[in-house]
Amino acid sequence: MRNGQLPEWLYNALPHIYITCGVLAIIKLDNGLAIISGLILVSVGSIVFMLRHKNRKGYIGLGKQHKKTKVVKKVATQRRQVKAA
Repeated sequence: MRNGQLPEWLYNALPHIYITCGVLAIIKLDNGLAIISGLILVSVGSIVFMLRHKNRKGYIGLGKQHKKTKVVKKVATQRRQVKAA
C-alpha cells in the first residue's frame, strides 16, 4: 500500500461492495429515497467495474467500438523488440 492509497484487496472489492449495498438497500429498506440511493449505488458500482475492466484490457471509451490506445500498442511493440534482442 502506497501512502494515501487503499490496500489493493479493498480497491478491487469496492465495485462489488457498491453493488451489494445498493441491492440490499433496494430490498431491505422500505423507502423511496432508499430505492433511489440503491439504484445509484448499483449504477456507480457497475460503471466503476466496467471502466476498470476496460482500462486493464487497454480499451478506452464507453461505446461499442473500442480501439486500443496508441500507448498500449507502442508498449506492446517495445516489449516484442526487447524480447527479440
